Amino acid sequence: MCKLCFVLHVFSGLMIHMIFVDAGTFLEDFIRQSLLPITVPINAETVKMLKDDDRKVVLAVLQDDSDETSMRLIKVLRSAANANHDLVFGYVGVNQWEEFTEPFHDSKSSQLPKLVVWDKDEEYEVVEGLENLEEGDHGSQISRFLEAYRAGRTIKKTFGRRFPTLLGVNALYILLLLVAVLVVLMFFSGQGKEVRQPTRAHQE
Repeated sequence: MCKLCFVLHVFSGLMIHMIFVDAGTFLEDFIRQSLLPITVPINAETVKMLKDDDRKVVLAVLQDDSDETSMRLIKVLRSAANANHDLVFGYVGVNQWEEFTEPFHDSKSSQLPKLVVWDKDEEYEVVEGLENLEEGDHGSQISRFLEAYRAGRTIKKTFGRRFPTLLGVNALYILLLLVAVLVVLMFFSGQGKEVRQPTRAHQE
């Protein structure tokens, strides 16, 4: 009888521990997710925040996130986000952040708006035939996209050298210029030391 009591005591202790661990994890995830808006406007600040979130991002690439058509689509995305808490729903406009959107679409042939699922790293997934949103019922199109995504009917793509950057093109040029100037200064500094050393030796 005592052995049975001991087993029950250990079992109940483990159950209580598991409940508290699960509750703590749930609370931590809830707090982290609540820091993000329901639909996330993608910018330098929110991209940093997304790094702390384990969920993938359903990203809508728009031409201009401030025009009337895009605003209606963002409302539909908000409804989808409320029904799919295991994913983050975000949007970004080409006009607002062209350098970031370039890896996700070919500006010459790609039709916008476009949906992709981004892992926040070097890969994203598209549902062939459903990634481009047509005029009309965006809600039904997004639902079909999500259904196909969850069924695994996607094509994975990698960015390669076209990884989305937090720096604009101009900022990258400035950074490269600063590195080049630093290398030149280090080179001439080394040359000056080599010239001065023989002079001191000759004087001695």
